[in-house]
Amino acid sequence: MDDESENTKEAADVTPPDPMTKKLEADVCNDMMSFMMTEVFYSIQRLLAADFKVLYYGEGVNAHKISPNPLQEDFACTPDPKKGGVRLTPNITYDW
Repeated sequence: MDDESENTKEAADVTPPDPMTKKLEADVCNDMMSFMMTEVFYSIQRLLAADFKVLYYGEGVNAHKISPNPLQEDFACTPDPKKGGVRLTPNITYDW
């Protein structure tokens, strides 16, 4: 019986949130729902042989080290010897 009286006492001690907190919570909830429901359109384009000539600058160009790695913290950014730029992951080379 003591456990029930303690739980009732703890529930009675909780103060209701003030109106400003309720409004902030509602705003955050609405903004999060709006963000999650946003439609993003992507397009896929076939690359031709001529496109590959200008896709990357080449060896040694834009090979600046990026620290910390924005995409994968445990992967060390290294210059890509073939394409130029910096390898951010095993599959992504950033060439600006």
